[in-house]
Amino acid sequence: MKGLTDDHIAIDTNVFRHLRSPEWNVDDHITGLLTAGMRDQVRLLMDSAGIILDEYQRLLVGEDGKPSFEVRDSEDPVHIALILYWMTQAEQVMVDVAEDPVSRLVDVALPLLPEGSKRYWNVVVDRVFVYVAFEKDRVLVTNDDTDILSKRDVLRARARGVGQNKADVLTSAEAWARVQAFKAEE
Repeated sequence: MKGLTDDHIAIDTNVFRHLRSPEWNVDDHITGLLTAGMRDQVRLLMDSAGIILDEYQRLLVGEDGKPSFEVRDSEDPVHIALILYWMTQAEQVMVDVAEDPVSRLVDVALPLLPEGSKRYWNVVVDRVFVYVAFEKDRVLVTNDDTDILSKRDVLRARARGVGQNKADVLTSAEAWARVQAFKAEE
């Protein structure tokens, strides 16, 4: 993933879920991105409270460590291998989170919805994804137009305001384009 990161990155659950979708994984760019990260031994950023891991396990990998039904249903063994690689704990970096870890960077951009609202948990997870990436001054790859990408200008400005100059939010296609551009320059 040269051109994007040399060591670790945050990847939203939707990117892994979009791996199987021809609509989202145009020209197999998500496959290319995840494969490049695996090849370059990039590690996945996780939170110490286990919020991201819980989402990954719920949507991608069951508690038994085997792929979820949706992932198992994939007809491409490469997709299964990629998800299982990225879910391996040895390939993860824990970011310590406080009780309210995101107040410094994302409160303005991603206000927390009232507890009990239909989307409350989605916004909590989104805030944690942004926090772990920005706390480590790294990139978050997401395809979440509604809750994250629509607010990325504000997020970028907040990150720059606290000296996090490498922190960014990119779609999977944008992230892959950066990797490809760097590769072409080599």
